[in-house]
Amino acid sequence: LAVFALLILSSGGLNATALLVIAPAPVAVIVDAVWRRKVSIRSALVTTAILGATTVAMSTWWLAGLAVQGRHGSAVLSYTEALPSTAATSTAPEVLRGLGYWLFYDRNDVVPLTSAATPYQSNPIVMIAGIVIVLAGMLGLRTLRSEARRPLALMLVAGTVLAVGAYPYSSPTPAWSLLVDDPQSALSLALRSSTRAAPLVVVALAFGFGHLVDRVRLFALGSRRPRLAAAVVPLAVVIVMANLPALLGGRLVDPVMERPERLPAAWTDAARLLDQRFDDGHRGSVLMLPGIESAAFRWGYPVDPILPGISKKPMLNRDWVPQGSAPYMDLLYALDDAFQNGTADARSIAPIARLLGADTVMVVNSYQYERFGLDPPERAADIIDSAPGLTRLAEFGEPTTNVAPFDDASTSTPLPEIVVYEVRDAPSGFRASASPVVVSGDGTSLVELAASELVDGRSIVLHSAALDRRQLDAALSATPELIVTDGNRKRAHHWRGSQNVWGATETAADGSDDEFDNRLPVFPTSEGRTDTQSIVDTSMVGAQVSATGYGALLAYYPEYRPAMAVDDDTSTAWLVGWGRDPVGQILEIRDRGVRPITSLRLLPPVHPNGVRAITRASVSLDGDAWTDIDVTAPDGVVALARPAESVRLRIDEVAPDVDGDNRPSGWAEVLPSENSFAEFIATPTDAVDTVGPGTPVSYHFSRWRADDNDPERADPETSIRRIFHVEHDDGFVVSAVARANGDGKIAASADCRDDLLTVDFEPVAMRVIETKDAHVTLQACGPLLLEPGSRILETSHDSPIVIDRITLRSSRATASTPAEVVDASITRTTRTALLPACASAHCWVESTDGWNTGWSATIAGVTSEPPIASASGRGTWVTPTGASATFRSEWTPQRLVWVGIAVSLLVTLAALVVLASGRLRRRRIGHASSDADSVTIPSPRVVGTAITIGLLVAVFVHPLAGVVAVIVTALERRLPPIIDHLLVGLVALGYVYVFVQQTRYGTPVGFGWPDHYWKVHGLVFFAAVVYGARLTRDRSPSSGTIPHS
Repeated sequence: LAVFALLILSSGGLNATALLVIAPAPVAVIVDAVWRRKVSIRSALVTTAILGATTVAMSTWWLAGLAVQGRHGSAVLSYTEALPSTAATSTAPEVLRGLGYWLFYDRNDVVPLTSAATPYQSNPIVMIAGIVIVLAGMLGLRTLRSEARRPLALMLVAGTVLAVGAYPYSSPTPAWSLLVDDPQSALSLALRSSTRAAPLVVVALAFGFGHLVDRVRLFALGSRRPRLAAAVVPLAVVIVMANLPALLGGRLVDPVMERPERLPAAWTDAARLLDQRFDDGHRGSVLMLPGIESAAFRWGYPVDPILPGISKKPMLNRDWVPQGSAPYMDLLYALDDAFQNGTADARSIAPIARLLGADTVMVVNSYQYERFGLDPPERAADIIDSAPGLTRLAEFGEPTTNVAPFDDASTSTPLPEIVVYEVRDAPSGFRASASPVVVSGDGTSLVELAASELVDGRSIVLHSAALDRRQLDAALSATPELIVTDGNRKRAHHWRGSQNVWGATETAADGSDDEFDNRLPVFPTSEGRTDTQSIVDTSMVGAQVSATGYGALLAYYPEYRPAMAVDDDTSTAWLVGWGRDPVGQILEIRDRGVRPITSLRLLPPVHPNGVRAITRASVSLDGDAWTDIDVTAPDGVVALARPAESVRLRIDEVAPDVDGDNRPSGWAEVLPSENSFAEFIATPTDAVDTVGPGTPVSYHFSRWRADDNDPERADPETSIRRIFHVEHDDGFVVSAVARANGDGKIAASADCRDDLLTVDFEPVAMRVIETKDAHVTLQACGPLLLEPGSRILETSHDSPIVIDRITLRSSRATASTPAEVVDASITRTTRTALLPACASAHCWVESTDGWNTGWSATIAGVTSEPPIASASGRGTWVTPTGASATFRSEWTPQRLVWVGIAVSLLVTLAALVVLASGRLRRRRIGHASSDADSVTIPSPRVVGTAITIGLLVAVFVHPLAGVVAVIVTALERRLPPIIDHLLVGLVALGYVYVFVQQTRYGTPVGFGWPDHYWKVHGLVFFAAVVYGARLTRDRSPSSGTIPHS
């Protein structure tokens, strides 16, 4: 028990799922002991309870942290791999080989995540060796004695069922279908990586393989064949080594993850500078730009971030998943998304860094950009180096070129390994303010506002969606300006990469059935409130368009959303493909009777990489039956049988994908011009609906753009179309940041032009006041006066100038007041600060920590309300008094963590005492009691056993397989050896199919390789489970052993 406890202590915290799915191993041993009457049922239950309690006690040190994480932290499981991904590779043939884990097969366009996976999918010798071990292991299990065979057979069955899990995701076993129906449930997320149960299968087959080798050796000796006997074990060793090519090639440390033992001097030198700044009082964070999902550099692949291990200063960096509070991560990722998507603006860096509490920006130029889909470092380095508000402190490492193996080195500029910048005027402590800026938006809005120089990071900023009604009223009464943006869009978000992570903006009624859609709960108190979000408006035109899918399977391409097929613009299109099957996809237009649809205009799309033409399609009018339509009609015009309010178009057939690159299909337009309609975004109204007449309200809108350097992407928005609400009469100064549309030259001019912007369909005269590089600055030729009500703004998409950002600044708006920085005393779990006197009825105090409900605070000795999240994602409190007061906050969940650590520590000490004491060490917890022999376990009848096995197979494999299992088991007494050999033969047949197909056609290695052989999954799965279940039975009632021949 003591040894068991220490094993759990040392290994359990690595992964909770792994600990859970290997639990059948000790349970199998206990079940076998009861079955063989070695212990009583009572003793077995006591033993199981003691082992379970010991496991929990030795795990409290990490269970406590997990509990705190679940209650107060980020829902990390929701943002990591989804059940459809983990279930995509766990086929039965792979699981029996000890493989099947999804990460083993994953690879990007440049390198596999695990290079050792390649020979298991392509090398005939490795494949044969693995197959031989599986088949020999299964045969060897049959020849073991019952006391060894039964627990191993139970492990084989349990391991196979758990490891195969939800494969195939589209048609899982009855037991796993419950998890597939709700892939975001806690149980589904916890068991999605159940392939970690594969070691149970490996252990069982390893014992069987070893026993069969020994039997063959003994048989050769008995047959007086000493040479054969001497060759058996070496041959087995060769087979085992062939099945582990990484061992032979000295590649147990995967080459794609190699790194030197010592860090480059540039890193250690940079760390010393950062530590010196920390000691000098610069206690802010280091912001790494651009972020990378994993630490992969030209000199090596450490995987995890380096800086936290070599520097005192805290680090901010993009990671695979958000690892902090949602509001804080929202802002951090919004800034980095601009770099990932090629739309970063140098003016936004310093203000956002200040909001995040960073006083240093660190740029690493040696990252493997091709691995994560980034641009070469020169582009980001130039943007950051030109950022106002940053001062270059130092550079480390000799300037070298960073060139991917397949890129042209002649276009690369030598850059130092690391460049460190100081963020000027970065706050170094708590901040207090009586006049916070209120923004209706999110992190993306702040990045755009900073680029437009409306936010400088020196003031406290509050998001209206983070406040309840009382808090919002207080903030609006004190703010110098409410800024309404088109941010906080209602849209999908995935965490499978760093690019193409945002879905199209949705309507208020739209839901999501995408398993990969995991949106950050940035404003949990406003969940479901569409008045805090920017949404697609459906009221103005009375029509709506939707589709069963758009874009790619593993990336969001919002520029190909359904709305692009009804906007009367042939340069845009609804496209679906890139891993999705276009066949069966449906585009639906609902017109609500405003303009009945009488005909279609089916125009083919255009894409730089080409598209697959739609060769057959059908239509359904107002929910009627599907009827074929002529997709080759002249000019694409198809007359409908009758006018309809609802039209559904279905793709029934597309041209073959000759290049194998999953090119998309769709339409550029599907409606005549008179039925087409543009998509307008309605902005948040939660704050502007309640703002008083004395508070200035400004508006800032941005066009959703893509990377200009990426020829495969297009701007999701070709123009800015917004519907916004004005509560009170006001005048506005209109300015905009734009770019030239095409190659034409734009020059500053005093001349006004009315082809760039309309408000309520009336032109607003604008003039060019400045041009710099590709940027054009515009300003209205006069003030814009707006009355209360819903206003409609639209910019041009086909004029010589295209507007990217536009600001309607209230003529009454004033500059925000910088917050007062307050020194704080910081310990591990507490923060204490002396707040200055507040000159207003309310003051806001922003801490240095990210917002979290685990923080509690007192102000002047009075317990404060729970913190709210500022727009920078930090915990913020409202002071109840205008006088100077002491603020104290405490991280209360730490108490639970200490309790968990203490429990595990006490049990560890007890285990060590037991091991040190000979008398205690010899005591047993599960011995045969006096009533063990009197316990009678009846021998199961053949029919009862057959039904039991059949039910288990029906639940965990397939109902039809359960019926076959009943029949097979019922024939036990007549043909036991033949049935066992037949089941092993079925497994062998499945492997023959895989091997022959791979040899003949050479299926490309990668994530889809296991699923390519789905046809034999059911056969192998059924045979392995039934075979293992049969081996759990005693073949000899008297001896409990299999008679030797």
